[in-house]
Amino acid sequence: MSDTLMRSLVVSKNELTVAAKRLVRSTAKSRLRDSELVLRFRDWYLLLEIPGGAVEVPATGRWPGLVRVPAIVLLLLAKGEPPGDPVELEIQDAEFHVRAGSAHLKFKAQREDISPQHLEVALDATDREYLRLAVDHSPAQILSSGLEKRVNGAEKRFQVLVDQAYLHLLQYGILRDDLEASLRALVTGRGR
Repeated sequence: MSDTLMRSLVVSKNELTVAAKRLVRSTAKSRLRDSELVLRFRDWYLLLEIPGGAVEVPATGRWPGLVRVPAIVLLLLAKGEPPGDPVELEIQDAEFHVRAGSAHLKFKAQREDISPQHLEVALDATDREYLRLAVDHSPAQILSSGLEKRVNGAEKRFQVLVDQAYLHLLQYGILRDDLEASLRALVTGRGR
């Protein structure tokens, strides 16, 4: 297998643009200016990650672990650049290439041959275990491990129970935020 095949991904232009727009909208402008976009590939999904958020896009190909590129790449992808479909992403030495149709964009990149540790939980994991994952691991790592829905479900159930406890303790003048922080520390065994 050639080196190029080992380091390129093909993604749908529309899906990539929609995901990039979603990530740009969810990220503070100051973070976009001062950050790098991290690209990873796991379980047939390209993971785009920037401090404060992560999105995934179905992709085919092979990727060398973790690649860091300037955040301007995310802004260009969110604008639908380059024109053409599908979009090919390729890493060659210290250069990141984005190709679509006859358009070709090139950026400096930093490549790390590491992939995020894949998180594994028991099939019968409890909400407590999912809440601990949310405290101990980044949203990108949870997403890349396929556990986002389970962690979000555990968080929703936790919030409902905090609301119920708050209603019972309201007469004691306890603030909801304080109650939630205390319960989270007790449930996860982390913090406070």
